Amino acid sequence: MLMRLGALAVLCLAGPLWAGETAGDVADQGLVWVAEYQLHDAQGDRTLVVARDEKRVEYRTPGEPIRAWQQGSDGVVHRQIFPADRKVVVYTPGDLRALGHVVAWPKLSGLVDPTLLDQMQAVGDTRIAGEAAQRYRGAKDGLRIELSWLSTAALPAHYQSGRGKGRFELTLRKLERRAADEAFTATDEYRELDFADIGDMELDPFAKRYILQGF
Repeated sequence: MLMRLGALAVLCLAGPLWAGETAGDVADQGLVWVAEYQLHDAQGDRTLVVARDEKRVEYRTPGEPIRAWQQGSDGVVHRQIFPADRKVVVYTPGDLRALGHVVAWPKLSGLVDPTLLDQMQAVGDTRIAGEAAQRYRGAKDGLRIELSWLSTAALPAHYQSGRGKGRFELTLRKLERRAADEAFTATDEYRELDFADIGDMELDPFAKRYILQGF
């Protein structure tokens, strides 16, 4: 899934940090989980915000376009949102299939591969951000992994793999429920551009920048 995702590139491409299961038993219908993380990797420290309900997930990190995914009748639709330009580039399920970027919904709706929990050893329970969390330890691809998992939200509270300069760490700083219109980026006034049309817009300044950027 080769795309310019900044912080999210690590989450969607590298090691065990694929996306996880959707939240299971949600009591408050219509509310969205919003999790703010501190992300550390070879690029340094920065913030990652994840907003997610049963059919949508949105990733926000400074200096990168907002990445949004939504389940549709024909598959997952991907939107790259550019608030400064007030534009959205839309990838249909067909576009994603043609590009070879199809990822199953369970791997988009969170931050940890669901199968990873089965491969790790449970080492105790705790509470983080007011929620029950299970702690795990294990290894994958030669890297030691530590994980604290929030079962209600189906999100990690803490994840760390590797050590030293190769350390990747994700630490929850804030977790809350919000109404959907507050949790997701409003794009009603933005111009939507179909990915299939971008290549024919060489004279458009935004399209030229986007073509150079790549997926």
